Amino acid sequence: MRRQSNIRSARRRLTAGFSLIEMIVVIAIMAVLAGVAVPTVDLLQTRTRSNRTVDQMEVLKSSLDEYFVDHLGYPAQLDDLETDGYISSSFGAGDAFLDGWGNGFTYATTGTSAAVSSLGPDQVASADDIDLNVDGSPILRTRTRENMATIHLALQRYEDARIDSGLPVLPSQWFDANPLACALGLLVTHGYIENDSRYQADAWGSEFAFTGSPDVHVASVNL
Repeated sequence: MRRQSNIRSARRRLTAGFSLIEMIVVIAIMAVLAGVAVPTVDLLQTRTRSNRTVDQMEVLKSSLDEYFVDHLGYPAQLDDLETDGYISSSFGAGDAFLDGWGNGFTYATTGTSAAVSSLGPDQVASADDIDLNVDGSPILRTRTRENMATIHLALQRYEDARIDSGLPVLPSQWFDANPLACALGLLVTHGYIENDSRYQADAWGSEFAFTGSPDVHVASVNL
């Protein structure tokens, strides 16, 4: 009889469900797990959005560099990159200029540099901001050196021919509205270099310096 009574008592305990203490323990464990899980999820989302923002900035950097190569300057606003065909949006116009949180990048350009910035997860200026800075100076230096190499070859060829054919001495004035009064004009007139404005000044817009025949080199104040 005692054994049957114990069995019935055990069955009652099994069918009675959780006790109040057991429920409290379960709720406490769930609260702890939630307290750990929520910050972890937030951290993973922030990291994913930050990575997406950095990837988008890399695309913007490539587009800005291409724009600078063609125009020797950065666009007045980011939208010009899309308008002029240097970047395209995925789903709607302008989404190429949104960060991982769906907010627009800030953009500023000064001279030969430009800055793109995302306010990051907190959307206020802080240490969490993600910044991209681009500088067109290397492109200007490369372009200037390429043009100078062409000029130097033309000057050398002109000087070699001048000694034998009686060409006029090149004046120290590199450029003048009168082509016969300047060195560049004489090079163009006699067919030693093409008539192109890129040989008048360096990529910064500063006129090349020249000391006249028999010098075969021009100089840039920016190099």
